[in-house]
Amino acid sequence: MDVFGGITNIIRGTVSVTRLGPVREPYPHGDLLQQAVLRWIFEMVEKAGATEIYAPDPIKENGLVIEPRPIRKSGRIVDPGYPEFDQLITIPESTVRCFRGMDKAYADGIILPDKTAIFMFPADCLTINVVDVVLGKSSFEHGPRESTRRNLIPAVMEKFRDSKKENLRVMLCFGIQPEHFDHPFNHPVFGSHNQEMVEEILERWPKAIVGNPKEGKIWLHMLAAQRFMEYGVPAENIFFDDMDTYAERRPNGQFAYWSARRDRKEREKRQKSDEWTPLETPALQRPRNLVISINRGSFSPKWDWRTVPGIHPVSEIMKTI
Repeated sequence: MDVFGGITNIIRGTVSVTRLGPVREPYPHGDLLQQAVLRWIFEMVEKAGATEIYAPDPIKENGLVIEPRPIRKSGRIVDPGYPEFDQLITIPESTVRCFRGMDKAYADGIILPDKTAIFMFPADCLTINVVDVVLGKSSFEHGPRESTRRNLIPAVMEKFRDSKKENLRVMLCFGIQPEHFDHPFNHPVFGSHNQEMVEEILERWPKAIVGNPKEGKIWLHMLAAQRFMEYGVPAENIFFDDMDTYAERRPNGQFAYWSARRDRKEREKRQKSDEWTPLETPALQRPRNLVISINRGSFSPKWDWRTVPGIHPVSEIMKTI
């Protein structure tokens, strides 16, 4: 997906390696798949004209947006500019280098320096790109429900405090659609929490609740959009895609993406039928959706959403709801 004429999101199915760390020499058996995944990531980044990757760890869903200030020599980053990126990942087949902050650089988002990329493994969460097409500033965020409704959007906008709001473009894509993201008030465990959360969203961002409020169907894309609009970003500058991590299927009928919500519902069905099933899928058995975002270093104020399949501005969407 070419976004705003200069930043590219690449989304590809699911992978079974989600904790990519430094590759050891010689490759132990367990590193062979990791090396294959890294090779593909590095190839995509290199083809897009970038040579370095930042890979923070979003596992804590903390709503933090970090801003590395790299030191370059001869065009290459010699210092990542953020001490928590203390792991350097390389593979013999590529000149691309990855600065990894696994278990240290906990963050949901990052300001991407020119000619750098990021990869993350979201499940049903949004991915968010914010770009100032005049200043050329670019960010990428992982948008889980709680961070999105609480502290993520304020953190992003603080990073763009020097930007004119009319120059910002926001892409909200990937993620689960509201018909599958229900939070019912009568849930036996989370009912009271769901009700409190949904009622807060209804009061502050009402368009983010779809249908009967007691079913608690949260539209993550619209929740994030309304939060950005609170900060003055025009609705015509915010865009959604049509993807649904819960329901999207490949031509062969298999689910195209990993969905944490779908996995949980399938386990609950098996539990109700007295079939033994774990309370949660073990970490090593959970595939993830690989998302790569690349800052090529230039953006176009004339970028036209009509040239990108499956993209819609919020200003158009709100006319239909």
